[in-house]
Amino acid sequence: MTAGSGRAEAVQIRLLADPEPPTRPGIDLRCCDVAELCPAVSGAALVHADPPWTYRNAGNRGNAADQYDLISMEQIADHLEQAFHSAAPDAYLLCWATFPLLAEWMPYLERTSWRYVTGGAWLKTGGLGIGYHLRGDAELLLVCAKGKPRPQQAISSAYAGPRAAHSEKPLAWLERLVCSFTEPGATVLDLYAGLGPMARACFRTGRKYAGAEIDTDRHRAALSRLALERETAR
Repeated sequence: MTAGSGRAEAVQIRLLADPEPPTRPGIDLRCCDVAELCPAVSGAALVHADPPWTYRNAGNRGNAADQYDLISMEQIADHLEQAFHSAAPDAYLLCWATFPLLAEWMPYLERTSWRYVTGGAWLKTGGLGIGYHLRGDAELLLVCAKGKPRPQQAISSAYAGPRAAHSEKPLAWLERLVCSFTEPGATVLDLYAGLGPMARACFRTGRKYAGAEIDTDRHRAALSRLALERETAR
């Protein structure tokens, strides 16, 4: 172990012992439900949703139900509709999805006020994922719009990068997405924060952030990672 890694580990242990690790001004990561967060946010230029999908694969290794509570597609669609009313007149929605659930999910998405416009994919490197007919080594990112938003810069529809913790999305691509779909200082609304990669992406790119994570353990871990990010940036 290097001196630097030892310092980072010590900082993280200290932060995990702190019930409310400090965060950067403009970064608001709450332990709450989406229905509680959305009314407190207005004019979000970007909504980010990484839903806790329900799968019928309880016997599979790496089952999401072993990591956090799951919700129905109807509930997810309701959350997206709530976020629509918290978004700016011209705004984007980035919604993660998976191939096995895509056909079932799209009718729910179409019932919301968001307009589907395009999509991208994250190619997960570093070994095979789980799956039945095909192993799950790519994850879809559905791009939707409210009004007539315009991207700030060009970005590829594909990203290749390694897996991290369960369900955690690639920080490097999130940074690029934030810079493409928002201006500096804009607000990003994160419906299912998880371990907080979008919060860290906003921290790094100078965007305001409002996120909800209902699971207390994951919320605590997300705050710790965010605080460690700030320690490293000093």
